[in-house]
Amino acid sequence: MNTILPCAQALLYTLMGLMPSPYQNKSFKAVLAMFWEPQRVALPEHCVIKSAAALSRFMNKYGWPTRAVIRATRRQVLKELLNYAPRGKRPHLQVIIDLTTLEKQGKFKAFTELIQILNGKRGLQIVVMYLVVGAWRVPWAFRPWRGKDTVTPAQLGLKITPYATEKT
Repeated sequence: MNTILPCAQALLYTLMGLMPSPYQNKSFKAVLAMFWEPQRVALPEHCVIKSAAALSRFMNKYGWPTRAVIRATRRQVLKELLNYAPRGKRPHLQVIIDLTTLEKQGKFKAFTELIQILNGKRGLQIVVMYLVVGAWRVPWAFRPWRGKDTVTPAQLGLKITPYATEKT
C-alpha cells in the first residue's frame, strides 16, 4: 500500500469495464469526477458533465452490476491488505462490528420497516463489519437492523462475520 495510485487506477478501470452501456459508463465517470474535484461539494446539481436527473437515473433507476462492483472492490482491497507489510511487527487483522445510523428526514414509504429511532436518532440503522489492518479500516459487510422484536445488533454482527473469510 505504499503507492495507492496504481491500485486505485486499476480498480477504477475494472469498475468502468463493468458498466453495461456507454451511457452508464459516462454517468459513472461523472459521479467519480464529482468526488475528485478538490474543494467541491459532491452534489448532482453541481456536476458539469451530466445533469442531476441523468445521475439520479443512473443511481436509482438503471440496473448496473452492484454485486460485481462489490466483488471487484473487495478483491482489490483484499489484494492490497495481503501485500501490506510495514516495518516492525506484522500487523494483526481486527474485525470490528459497529452499529451506525444513517439519519433520514421526511417520509420513506418503501422503507418504513427499516427506518427506526435509536438513541434519539431517526434513520436507517446499519450493522457494519470493518476489517482493520494497521492504519487501514475498510468497511467489508453490512446489514440493516430492523429494530425491536428482531435479532439484536450483536447477533446480526455475528451473522455477517463469516463474510470476512469468504472468497471473493
